[in-house]
Amino acid sequence: MKFSYDRKDLHSGRMAQDALAETPANFGTMDSAPVVRPTRDLAKQNNRMAGQQGARALALMNNPQEKERTDGWMFTFNNPQFPVG
Repeated sequence: MKFSYDRKDLHSGRMAQDALAETPANFGTMDSAPVVRPTRDLAKQNNRMAGQQGARALALMNNPQEKERTDGWMFTFNNPQFPVG
């Protein structure tokens, strides 16, 4: 009988076997992750990855004129005196 398995499946299975062989049953893992992958230090790198919504939120927080303009727009279009449709 010949088995045909994908290379990725074999690799992940071998990693799971290695993790079970090395880790005792009563030993904890970090955040339930079997493999710890270090992340970058968010306090030192100032790269924001929030997209357009994040840039808009920053503009509203840091620019008082933009906040006033947006508040005026929201008041105008949420005002019941001006029905929509």
